[in-house]
Parts: sequence; C-alpha cells; structure tokens
Amino acid sequence: MNLLYIWNAQYSMAKLNDGYLLSSRYEITFDKENSRLSIQCRKSLSTNGFWGEHIYDVMAVVGRNGAGKTQLAYSIMNTLDEACRLSEDSSGSQASHFPFLLVFEDSGRDSKLIIIAADIPKPEIVFDPKYCRYNIPCDYFSFTYPNKNGSYSLRCDLKRFKFAYFTDALSLTDYRQKKYGVVYDGSLGGGIRQAFEFNQGMHYIDRTISPIINYFDDEMDRILKFVCSEQNKTGIPFSLPQWITFSLKDYDVNLDYILQELSQMKILEGKDILKKKCNEMRERYGWDMKSKLAIHIMLNLFKAYCIPQTSADHLQGIAQVFLKKISQMECFVADPFDSVLKLMEEIKPELDDSEFLVYCQDMLQWVKEQPVLQKSGSRDTWMLNLVKEAKIVEGLYYRYQKTKFPFPFFSISFGLSTGEYAFLRRFVRINELLKKNLNGHVYVTNNLNCETHCDSLMLYFDEADQSLHPEWQRKQLDWLLQFISARFKTCMVQLIIATHSPIILSDIPRGHVLYLENDEQVIHMKQQKIRTFGNNIHTLFRDAFFLSKGTMGSFAERKINEIAQSLQGFKEQVPEDIYNIVEEIGDDVIRNKLWQMCRIRQPKVHQTDREVTEKTICLLRSQVKQIEATIRELERIRYD
Repeated sequence: MNLLYIWNAQYSMAKLNDGYLLSSRYEITFDKENSRLSIQCRKSLSTNGFWGEHIYDVMAVVGRNGAGKTQLAYSIMNTLDEACRLSEDSSGSQASHFPFLLVFEDSGRDSKLIIIAADIPKPEIVFDPKYCRYNIPCDYFSFTYPNKNGSYSLRCDLKRFKFAYFTDALSLTDYRQKKYGVVYDGSLGGGIRQAFEFNQGMHYIDRTISPIINYFDDEMDRILKFVCSEQNKTGIPFSLPQWITFSLKDYDVNLDYILQELSQMKILEGKDILKKKCNEMRERYGWDMKSKLAIHIMLNLFKAYCIPQTSADHLQGIAQVFLKKISQMECFVADPFDSVLKLMEEIKPELDDSEFLVYCQDMLQWVKEQPVLQKSGSRDTWMLNLVKEAKIVEGLYYRYQKTKFPFPFFSISFGLSTGEYAFLRRFVRINELLKKNLNGHVYVTNNLNCETHCDSLMLYFDEADQSLHPEWQRKQLDWLLQFISARFKTCMVQLIIATHSPIILSDIPRGHVLYLENDEQVIHMKQQKIRTFGNNIHTLFRDAFFLSKGTMGSFAERKINEIAQSLQGFKEQVPEDIYNIVEEIGDDVIRNKLWQMCRIRQPKVHQTDREVTEKTICLLRSQVKQIEATIRELERIRYD
C-alpha cells in the first residue's frame, strides 16, 4: 500500500481544499460538493525503477515559509492516526473526528487502488479515458456510511503501511504531541520528549536534569549502536565518525534511587553501607575511569538483584546478604576491578540466576585485558579511533549493552558538528525502522502497542536542507536512495522531501514536485512547468522558489540602487568610498555599468585622441564580452 492522495477536511482552512497529491504516478482530485473522485494515470519516471531498488516514488514539496509544508506532514499524520484508530475498533462504534479520504495503491502482482473514507458518502470514481484505457480495480472502505446492503464496509488493515516523520527544527507541537498508530516520530521535539519520559520512567535521570542534555546522551547511544552494528559495515555511502570518546556519568542518580528504594523496603542500614563503600572506593582508588566503572558495576549489580520492580517481599533476604558482603569488601588491593570481582565471586552462590552477574564479571575482566583502556584508564575519558581500534569499540559496546540496563553509565561523544550530528542522526533514525535489521523487515507499532510487519513505508523529511553544507545538500538525496535501497529489502519506500534548497530540488524531476502556496490562508497546490531535474541553481531560485524580484541579497540590492541614484547627483569628483563599494560588486554587468557612471563624473584631464580611442576600444571590448556571457547564460537557463 503506497499513499497517493490525501484529503482532510480538518486542514482545509477555507472553502477551497485541494487535498494533497503525494505521488507522481497519478493525477487525483476530489470534489466533495459533487462527491466525485477523478483519477488519471501520469507518465512517471518512478515506474521504470528510476530511483533505485525498493524506491516506489520520490516527491519534493516546495513553498515559501508558511505555505504549508509542515502542515502537510501533520495532515498526513493525523489522518493516518485517525484511520488507524477507526480500523482497530472492532465494534465499529467509534465515530471519526473529521471527514477524510485516502487513496492508496496496492502495487502487488495485480495493481489496484484502495480508497479509505470517513464521514463522506461514497464518491463517484471517474477515470480519465485519455490517460486510463481501462478502469483500475478499486477497493472502497468506509468507516461511517453503509453500503447498498445496509451494512458497513469491511475495515481496511492499515498495519501494512508506516509513515515516518523527520525534522530537526525544534517544534513545541512535536514536543507535546505524541504520535500513534502507523506514525513513527523522528522529529527533534518528539525525540526529546520520548527520551525524557523513558529515562525518567526507568529512573536513569532525575527531574533536575535538562531534557536537552538527556536527549543528546540518548542520541549518542543510538549512534554508537548504529556504528557498531555488523550490518552497517557495508552499504553506507557516506563516512562515519572517526573518533569516539567514552566518559562515565556520576553515579549519584543511581545511588539516590537505590537508597530511596531501600528506605521503602525498610532496610535503613543499607543506605549507610552503600554510601560509605562508594566514598571509600573514591578515596582509595581516586576518581579515574577504572574507579568510576567499578562503582557503577557494583551499584548496577546490586540494583539488578536487590531492588524490586513491583514487590519487595522476596528481595529482602538477598538484599541483606548483598549489603553484608559489600560492607566486608576490602579496598586494599591495587585494582578497583579486583575488589568488585571478588565481591561477585562471594555473592554468586546466593543468587538463583547469575546471568547478569556473569555479564558484569565479563565487562570488568575484559577491560582489564585491553592495554589501550588500561593505559588511558587513569584519565577521565577513553578516546578511541573507530577505524584502528574498531574491535575494542565493538567489544566495549557489546559488554555495555549487557550491563547498562539497571543504569546506563557511559556518556558518549563523537566530536560531531551540528550539521554532522543532524545528518548522521537522520540515518540512524531511518535504520531504527528496521528494528533488529532482520532481512530488511520494517515493523509498525499500532495503537495497541503490537508490532506487525509492514510492506510500505513513507518517509517525510521536513526542512531537509537544515544545518547541511551545500556539498552535503548536493549529495543528500543520492545517499538516501543508496542507503534505503541497500537496507529496505522487503518493502517499498516513498520519500517526500520538503525543502528550500535549489540544490536538492535539482535532483527532482518536474513531475515529482508539489508546489504549495498560501493565498490569504488558503493553502493549495500549484502546477509548474519548469524542468527542475539537473537545472542550475540560479534558475531554480528564481522560478521554483518564487524569487521573481531577483536572487541577490536584499541589502546588497538596496545599497547598489542607492549608489546608482547618488551617482546621478555628482557633477565632478566621485567619493572614494563609492569606488570601493563598486569594486566589491560580484555581478560583472552591474559593476561595469556603475564604473561607466563613475567615469562620466570623473574630473576631465588632458588626453590625446589616441589615448581616448584606445581606452574606448578596451571598454567596448569588455562590454562585448559581458554581453556575450550574459546571452550564453540566458540561453542555458531558458526552458519551455
């Protein structure tokens, strides 16, 4: 199921509501007043595998600020969420919050259209005979209006489709609004909210921590998982980070939660024992990576076996034994790891299930055997090269995954710039749609929190050019297509890219561009004939991004006009600062024209006729070259 068209009464904002066409393969319009759905096939480059393997279609969304690009994304999300909510209501008692209509294409062996509607009578479906020689098979599903037999139509299963939304613009709406159903929230605001809610619920952070800092810690962990995944070693068309830095978080949050739980369990002496032992280890071993890691592992071990998830009754005994062993733990050996390893051996016979303890033992023993980590262990961080020391990073990551569940103790950094981070984060989030990377399967979580396999995926990138250097903008779509083709093996993917970048738009053929305009709060689509694919940036800025008044900066334009006007007022000598400004103008035609005006106002000096003639010839030759260059540029950018 690939989404072709969406009409949503909630987003009309006025009487005019065009709906949104989301595919280049069809031309679809819906006339609600006359209950008429018109469909015609279009010639599309997508039908011949133009974009690559597993790519169903690519569309670009263009418009001024406020034209409705983000609103389009929310229209899709809210409509899909509403359709998903209604489809999962087995009783059929739920009413739709707003009228909507969705048109999908089931591009299986026998291609057909699937139309899903709510709160609208079944429309007349009209195929344009000029473009559709035969009627395409259609399945119609309605959530509210009965069919001819008086019963409601069958409910369409939307679990086969997933919509993923990505934006790096921080939005209050994204931060507040949870997304459900077939929607995957990859927005910056949604990521901050999700990370904060999860880590607070798991008692990994307290309420005083900044949600932003917490979010970046969480994202670095996701990137580490992506970098260390074996399936990510091939098929990545861009460079991964070269360095990674591990540092250890303060254990106070974890310790405070443990102490709070011990009070609930009425084991008051445990608070003093744990705090005393942590302070004793700090004083004995210092405050380097090894000492911190030993304390973190000890606390995680205690938390895993002694702190209850629900009831404390069955953990009272083991907690008492564990605390006794900790109080007797000696801190006189040279290595803090040896102290904790000895504690593990003493407590192991008391445990029914020692699997987590074995993981903790393996972590400490393995770190002891790594010369690189031992050498830098006296510092506050481990800085490792992701190429030369890849095996060590992978080994550390593997053991960290096994021991971090009670409390994630590492802070991770890759030394990325804002643009590098935003770029890499996007690919990490896309990859997360694959869950365990099992044969490229995409999974969707519905409103009932059940994961099901889906075979169609729409990725919506809002403000796709944000934070990216022009060179990365130039490569972004190509990298996306290569990445998706290599990873998503069992589903068809649609891409929608909302952008202000003419560089990105030059990768998109004209039939794949949706132009939005906001005319007196009426958002509607606009057709353009400009050939965008492979076009030059100047033309795309002027025509595709509606810069009809020019592509020069407004300040520069104003200053040049002021100079031109001031030159009209000078009778003799032109001030030197005017010359300096004219010299800085980059456009050759404008600069030379102003130079001519400056020369006219220069004081007259005695020159021979020969000198005047030579200078005039040079000036005219220069003008001829500029005119010829301008003609060539105009011929190059001309379009039908």
